[in-house]
Amino acid sequence: RNRMPAHFRNYFLSSYENENYLMRTRARLLLYFLAAFVFFAFLLQFSMLFAGWRDFVVTIPMTLILLGGLGAALVFLRKGRYMAAANIFIAFGTVAVVAGLIRQPYMEIELSLSSYIYFIFPCIAMCAIFSNTVFLTVISAVMAATNTALFVIMRSLPHQFSDKFVTIAFTNTLFAIGFLYLISLLMLRVFERSVELANGESRKNAEANVFIRQVLMESSRKVVEAMESMSRRSDEFSEGVHQQAAVIARINGTAGEISGGIDRIADNAQGQDE
Repeated sequence: RNRMPAHFRNYFLSSYENENYLMRTRARLLLYFLAAFVFFAFLLQFSMLFAGWRDFVVTIPMTLILLGGLGAALVFLRKGRYMAAANIFIAFGTVAVVAGLIRQPYMEIELSLSSYIYFIFPCIAMCAIFSNTVFLTVISAVMAATNTALFVIMRSLPHQFSDKFVTIAFTNTLFAIGFLYLISLLMLRVFERSVELANGESRKNAEANVFIRQVLMESSRKVVEAMESMSRRSDEFSEGVHQQAAVIARINGTAGEISGGIDRIADNAQGQDE
């Protein structure tokens, strides 16, 4: 059940009222995700208190970057620029993850393979849901390059892990990024194809509706013309009847006059006989 206040939803989504169904749906889902992200961002931030006050403080910049991206995304979403909103939020999230991955070895190297590295995959997954193929490729490439940079940094710094462990972690993460990229790419291809088919069907329906309206308008016009023609003929017939009635009346009048004249002649003749 949708529990988001209607006025809040309408404020951000009013620009999409005239868009197609798929665009309206993606915009609405992005808004829901951003709203939920606010809660999870603060929850994640305050969960750092369980690790210690220092961890809480050092993660504040990353949370601020994410919240900045969220605010910018809401601004663009309100303006009706859905793709810009989605890409900006994903880009800010990617910047936060990359910064955390590069910084972690210099602060607590033992956490380099068990902290920000987990957030690589949500950034790529968001591209598959909210963005497009180009941005998915860019973000995946950035994450793969960051993972490689992390591997190089860890090999150059002293740490408690064996080189074998670091190498396996690097290669597994790199292959996981590659597999997730391929899966996301296939998802986007299917989605984009579905959009193309839906738009094609929409265009066909629109063309059919235009054709039907034209046929109905043409038929209506012909019906009106036929009715007007029948009305004119009826008027002409009625006028003809009136004219014939007038002629008959005149004939009757003339016949009456003739009959009267005959009666007078007969009367005169009878009078002369007497």
